[in-house]
Order: sequence, then structure tokens, then C-alpha cells
Amino acid sequence: MNESQSTAIIIEKLKEIEQQEDITILYAVESGSRSWKVAAPDSDYDVRFIYIRKPKEYLRLDKVSDVLEIPIEDGLDINGWDLFKTLGLLKKSNPRLFEWFNSPIVYIDRSFSNRFVPIMNCYFFPKNAAFHYLHTAKNQRDHFLHGELIKLKKYLYTLHPLMAAKWVLERRTPPPVVFRELMKYELSENMSGIVEQLLYDKVNLPEMSLIEPIHELDEYIDQQIEYLDVQLMTFGEENNLGWEQLNNFFFNELYNENK
Repeated sequence: MNESQSTAIIIEKLKEIEQQEDITILYAVESGSRSWKVAAPDSDYDVRFIYIRKPKEYLRLDKVSDVLEIPIEDGLDINGWDLFKTLGLLKKSNPRLFEWFNSPIVYIDRSFSNRFVPIMNCYFFPKNAAFHYLHTAKNQRDHFLHGELIKLKKYLYTLHPLMAAKWVLERRTPPPVVFRELMKYELSENMSGIVEQLLYDKVNLPEMSLIEPIHELDEYIDQQIEYLDVQLMTFGEENNLGWEQLNNFFFNELYNENK
């Protein structure tokens, strides 16, 4: 199945979800390795979306779920967040939202990004994002980069958030999603050959391929984590914005979608 066929299937599936759940999907993208452009031949499609319900649903005493998780089927991993939940997470500067809106693969956008991104960028707090990415890199290293054989993809899943943390600390802006865009600016030159080989193997070998540890890369990861730990300790505190903009945005979306 080629990319145009898979895209058509995904869009059709999203339309089915809209009908079944009586929702409107405002925005839907590819997340994970396909959005990083490092997908293996057998990688799942990680589809994420933001949706809104009818106004009366937000007034129910028996609240409906603000998350939709569709059972994985035929390599499609699809789930979504209600706009109500989305805005609550934006208040906390959730990094995943910024990743979705930097994804190079967009399935549905009902002009939502044009309305949402200006508000979203106001709530980007670099310290929160850098801490999130560094914590993710540490978890990947500590849990998966040990043993006689290592899942190839786990090196990339450690390097991606590590480079993202560096990007945020240096530029104070949301990092790119595409792996090679981050790599171009945030990977040391002496590591580029090793990582290029990993990228080549990742897109040509099965998803769960195992490799021997790369000790030079292990040392680099440890050094970068130690460096970023120090940098983050001296990073300034963030200003926390209030709810007014988010409340107004939600009310406007609810009115415009259902008028």
C-alpha cells in the first residue's frame, strides 16, 4: 500500500469516527516515526486528532470522555483529544500539541490551525518543553539502551528528544519534528556518520530490529544529558498565562462550529 492509498484509508476512517461519535474533527495529523520521516517498512500509522462535540454535550451531568482511543487495527493507531481537554493541556504547555502542529503529514485541517496556532504559541513555555524532552531522553536511555542487543529504534527515540531539548534551550521555540531537521542543527558532526547509518537501517529493516550497542553513541548521549541537566538548572522561570484567551477560544469554536 503506497502513501496515497494509506492517506485515503485514514481519512475515510476519520470520517467514520466522526459519524459514529457525532463529533467534528478539527485537525488530524500523523505523529511518531512517520512524522519524523524515519518509519520502518512495517511501522504503524500513529494518527492523532482534535475534535469538538455539540454544545449540549459539554453541559451533561454524566460527562462523556474527553479522549477517543480507537482499537488498533490493520496498523492504524488512532486516537484523539476533545478540544476541551486540548486547551487544558495547552495551558500546561504540553509539548505533544506543538509536535502535532509541526507534523509534516496533515490529514484534516478545517482551517483550525490558522485559528489555533497564534494562541498556541503564546502558551509555549521553553523550560517546560526542555524538561519534558530531557526527561523523555533519560527514560529511553535508562530503560532501553542496555544489554547485549538493543532495539535499533531506541537509539533514535533517545536522540530525538535529546536534540529537541537542545533546540528549545538554545532557541526557545518549539523544535522541528522531522529527525533530520533536528539532526542538522543539534547533532555533533562526529556523530553524523553513525546516526546516518542508523537512519538508513531504520527505514529499511523491520520495526523491531536489534543491533549491538554503539559505545561511542552511548558516551555521546550520556555527555549530552549531563550537559543539558546543567543548562536546565540555570534556565529562567516561565510566566504562566491565565485562562481568559483559552476560554474565549473555546467559546468561539463552539459557537462557530454549531451556528
